[in-house]
Amino acid sequence: MLKDARETSRCIDLMFESCENIRDHEGCAECPLRNMCLDDPEVSFMDIFENSYPSLWDEYYTYADNVEFSEEQRRVQWDEFRREMARDDALLDGWESDD
Repeated sequence: MLKDARETSRCIDLMFESCENIRDHEGCAECPLRNMCLDDPEVSFMDIFENSYPSLWDEYYTYADNVEFSEEQRRVQWDEFRREMARDDALLDGWESDD
């Protein structure tokens, strides 16, 4: 019985880790579980398990493994990275000139 409980716990962890990956990549709109979102406080575990089937989970995990940032998201991240690098360079230049 303990083995089953551990397996169930690992499965639940995987469900939420996958959800987090999807959210981090702003992929919720295309998520196969969008009609019974794991992050929706009004959706219970019973709702999820009663309305799901193995191929849906397969689709969900495949999507979570392959979700990518959109071109716009990548551009925003790159711009943010460049701003941070410029700020860091300015801080280092100011620190080095103090010597």
